[in-house]
Amino acid sequence: MRISRLSRFGIAAVLAAVIAGCSSGPSIVGTWVAKVGKNTSTLVAKPDGSISVKSTDGNYDGTWHTEGNEVIMYRDLRQGGVDGSFGGSWNGAFRYRLNKAGNEMVSIPPPNGSSATSVTLHKVG
Repeated sequence: MRISRLSRFGIAAVLAAVIAGCSSGPSIVGTWVAKVGKNTSTLVAKPDGSISVKSTDGNYDGTWHTEGNEVIMYRDLRQGGVDGSFGGSWNGAFRYRLNKAGNEMVSIPPPNGSSATSVTLHKVG
């Protein structure tokens, strides 16, 4: 059975969307570092939509996806860790705005008026 060029393109596009975690924005796959005061945290975003965070406050896993230039992350509550170590909470989510170059994310303050510390993540790999 011969597959047309258009069909192969369609299959490739579907596979690319699945690999990218079905996000509607750019990929953040790679290693990111944040420094807040004396604390340093390292976040590894994987192609399957999972994250691994190592921090002086604790380690945990979670998930990520994008919506436009916003990055939304959820911590796996079964794994422990410290709420808020990667920005303000939006009903359990951590939201960041990704710059156009794709190498910096800045936390977006939650709408509830809390005074969450601004966190900036820099891509290092």
